[in-house]
Amino acid sequence: MSTLPVYYEHLVVGEITLAGEGPAFAYDPRWPKTRGAFPVSLGMPLGGGAFGPEALVNANIGAYTRLPLRTQ
Repeated sequence: MSTLPVYYEHLVVGEITLAGEGPAFAYDPRWPKTRGAFPVSLGMPLGGGAFGPEALVNANIGAYTRLPLRTQ
């Protein structure tokens, strides 16, 4: 299993986990408590737990990472 951190400026927003069933995204526990925190997508609200491949494709999460997201 591989992980890819997701940043906003210098703050860690969450993490994408790449596993056999596809990528998943989860917010860092500190992010929702950060002043001015926002969801990376309307389909992935803060405090919504982990989001699977369908949510990531709909959110185009690759635009928020420092490295491009590649899945097979």
